[in-house]
Amino acid sequence: MSLNWTVKEINDWENVCWIEHEGKDYLNGITESLIFGTIGIGFGSITEENCIDFYNRSIIVADVYGMPINEFPEDSNEIIRRNFTLNEIRQHIGLWTNAENLSDKEFMERMNKAQIRKQKDLESIKK
Repeated sequence: MSLNWTVKEINDWENVCWIEHEGKDYLNGITESLIFGTIGIGFGSITEENCIDFYNRSIIVADVYGMPINEFPEDSNEIIRRNFTLNEIRQHIGLWTNAENLSDKEFMERMNKAQIRKQKDLESIKK
């Protein structure tokens, strides 16, 4: 199944979600990461009611799978990996995708299974 999405319900979506570079418009990296993040986080949209839960789940997902955002500071050759901020998530209230909505129980079961797989992978590397 393809991941469908829209940003048109986000306040000031044209400036929040898109950047212009060399005369072309590109999806902002934070917006793109949030779109794909809805799959693992288990919320198909970001709303006023779920934005804090979305943020809390993003912390758990980042712990299991790694930080979702790579930044490349101009004054450094290093890559900075980080999670979403609550403010970035709030700026994207109105984002909608067709990702599956998971209950807290379903989400935690998925994360537990992923953590167990991760642990088994680490153990097999050590052998």
